[in-house]
Formats: sequence, C-alpha cells, structure tokens
Amino acid sequence: VQWARAREPARVLDLLYTLRELIPYMALPDLEPALRAALDADAEHPHAVWGRIQLALVLMWQGKGTEGIALAKSALLKTDPNIEPTDWASAVFAAALFLLLRGRFGKAHGLLTSAIEVARATGSRLAVDRLRHALAHGYAYRGDLQTALQILDSLDDDVVAPDVAALRNAHRSVYSLLNGELEEAKRHFFRAQNLMGDDPDVRLTSQIMIAESYILRAEGFEDEAK
Repeated sequence: VQWARAREPARVLDLLYTLRELIPYMALPDLEPALRAALDADAEHPHAVWGRIQLALVLMWQGKGTEGIALAKSALLKTDPNIEPTDWASAVFAAALFLLLRGRFGKAHGLLTSAIEVARATGSRLAVDRLRHALAHGYAYRGDLQTALQILDSLDDDVVAPDVAALRNAHRSVYSLLNGELEEAKRHFFRAQNLMGDDPDVRLTSQIMIAESYILRAEGFEDEAK
C-alpha cells in the first residue's frame, strides 16, 4: 500500500479492496493518508464510494467523528449499487462502540440517531437494525438495561445471518443477567450457541463465552467463570 501510494495512488483502492479483510489490523495513521491520496487521484474509481466509507471509519476510529460521519453519509447517499447500506452501517456501528468504550455516550448516541435517519432513507431494514443494535449498547452502557433489552427484543433474528442473530442473543443474555433475569439470560445464551454454527469467528466466540461466564458466576461457579 505504501509503495502504491508513492507511485500510483489510484491503485491503492484496488489493493485495499483486495485486502479488505485485513484492514482492521492495519495502522490507522497509515491508512488515512493512503485513502485520501487514492481518492484525490481518482474520484471516479470503481471502488471510490467504498473507499470513502473506509476513510469515514478510519476517521471515526481516530476520534474525528464529525468529519467521519459526514463522509459516511455523503458516501451512502450517492447510492452506489456496489455498496450495501449494511456495510456503511457496520462502519458506524464500530465507531459508536469505540465512543462508548471511552465513555462518550452523548456523542455515540448522536452519531447513531443521525445514522439511523440516513439508513431509513435507503429503505434497508438490515442497516437500520444494525444501527439500533449499537444504540442498545449505548443505553446499556449508561445503565438503562430495560431500554437496551427492548431494542434488542424488537430486532428480528429471522431476517439476518445466523452469526448476526447469535451475536445479538449473546448480548441479550448478558444484559438480561445484569438486569437480574437469570432464566431469560440462559434462554438467550442457548439460542446464541445454537445459532453460532460450527465455524464461528473469534469475535462471536468471545462474546458467547463472555455471556457464559456471566451465567456461571451468577450460578455460583466462580472458578469456571474465570
């Protein structure tokens, strides 16, 4: 990517798109100038809208939320047929979690509510639900578990991929337990396990194990929970 940026900036988008599964492991300070150079070099590149969404995510994860969400909105509103609204929603989801983990609840809530408006305009229910899932986390992080659970319970597991539904149920399990509902937590945990499948990714596995550890602790199995 650095070689291409120095010699043929427009090729950076092709390279990054090919290596897109590795983007979460790349250094953000290197990605931002590479993406900017590529987009400046060829604004009409076939992956330009995708590149703007990636740049939006990189900006948000670096704390540049205002510029990031504006860029994400403009990228989505161009309605490129090659871009799924759910891809954009996933970028905003990640940025919101980043803000929540740093205690910036108000900023995360504002980011998500404005993003939900944009997603609704696309007619993508999956994108809206993805963002509402993140919104539920926001309420839970502030201690409003009832609202968080109401949002999660309103999402339809039958219209998403099993791994997405499994992740939602893992979160339902944890929040139910924190809300004092052990049996409900166990019900969601077992559903998450059933939906997980035989080859889950690391994030999903870890979230389900966290839910299991909460249940074990609640049942008095402290060592197993640890």
